[in-house]
Amino acid sequence: MHVNWATEDDERPAWFDRAVATDDAAFDAAFAVFQSFFFGGDFSGSIGLYQPKLPLLRINPHIRFALSRDVNQSAAELFHHYIDVVEKCKIGTVKVPRFAVSAIVFDGKKLISCLGFARPAFAGLSRVGDGQLLFDIDQGYGVEVYAFEDRIYLRDYNPDENIELNMISFPKAPFQAQVREAAVRLEEIIEVMPAALDKSNWNW
Repeated sequence: MHVNWATEDDERPAWFDRAVATDDAAFDAAFAVFQSFFFGGDFSGSIGLYQPKLPLLRINPHIRFALSRDVNQSAAELFHHYIDVVEKCKIGTVKVPRFAVSAIVFDGKKLISCLGFARPAFAGLSRVGDGQLLFDIDQGYGVEVYAFEDRIYLRDYNPDENIELNMISFPKAPFQAQVREAAVRLEEIIEVMPAALDKSNWNW
């Protein structure tokens, strides 16, 4: 059994007691879907992009997520979207951006937390025993995930201002089962990805 509470006194974090219990937290690997392509130069502006015919989880007015559980059935739709991004880059004579697949926690309607790139998250969240599963800080946003007994504890916070943004706990077994299932689906999607999307240009 691994234990790494990442605290000086080696006790479980005090914020566990403030975490809101929920049974609605779900996990998946997510692909960002953009509505427009923005380009600069002498003819700066934006061009609409092909929108995949898939259920999408809305993040903000410009970005939505396609989840692996939906993409797995219609991968060609997602690939069409990203190929359109590549083609629009050629029109705008700009470098094709690196694409990424994110690990997310959501409640079916909205995003709860983004846990970084998918593969590292799969590895951390699949660990057995009590202790810290995942920890990340980037540009004023921090997230940490722990396992304790039969529950997962997740906290989003602002490390610069020491502000807690979100603290929840949820059942461990069904959540880790979803992590394993998402890992399998992502590899299946990667396997059939067309050469035009250059797998080396992705952060998995």
